[in-house]
Amino acid sequence: MSPPPSQAPQAEPTRKTMSRPLAAGAIILCVISTIANIYIFNSFAKQPKILTFRNMVELRRPNQFIGLERVEMHPEARPILIYPSLLSQIDHAEPYRVYGDDPDKFAAWGGLVAPEDRQFKVTPQISTITEFQAIDFKMENCELTLIMPPNFHPPDTSRRDVLDIWILQVSHRLDIGTLSWHNRPKRIRKIDSVSMANPTNYTYKFGCPLNSLHAFEFSAGNHATYLEWSQDFNNPIPAVVMIQLPST
Repeated sequence: MSPPPSQAPQAEPTRKTMSRPLAAGAIILCVISTIANIYIFNSFAKQPKILTFRNMVELRRPNQFIGLERVEMHPEARPILIYPSLLSQIDHAEPYRVYGDDPDKFAAWGGLVAPEDRQFKVTPQISTITEFQAIDFKMENCELTLIMPPNFHPPDTSRRDVLDIWILQVSHRLDIGTLSWHNRPKRIRKIDSVSMANPTNYTYKFGCPLNSLHAFEFSAGNHATYLEWSQDFNNPIPAVVMIQLPST
């Protein structure tokens, strides 16, 4: 005999029914927390810099001589002649002109490799900028050298050609693809004024720590100066080069 309807047992809520509100609340809390984290990250995090080919010159050069300081070095290391990593002109009359890697020769070679021979030219309007990097271990005494052939004579002997040599301020390698008079490096000081009436080799000595950059500008010392030559990589005469010498 079944109990009367008023005395029927009440159904107890199942565990599944009780967990649904808790699960929904946890999901909502996770979504809110995720949105808050994304907002905070986008508000305060520094956006990563996307590097291009032109930005690669700003990267720090790694040490390629790890542990070499523990090796006994030969006391009579030979001087090393360093060809400029950059040799280009800037034009005061055309301040936004970019000379680049000699576009005519670059195109003639198929545009794959820039020519090794570079033009050196100085006039009252045009200066030449050259850059070197000291990359040899314990070779931290350097000389900026202007090499002139013994039989070099200016085309106009009545003109007094004078080269002003300046040290430039650089923090990273210059980009020959964008260098112009408008964005040229700041001059720090003038090294010397060199007369080319009876040209001889000229040398300026300076310290060059490992991986340091050194840039120089050659400008006209008067309104009559006109000098021009093609600088050959394999036979750098006449040429502007850097010579590294041993350091202790």
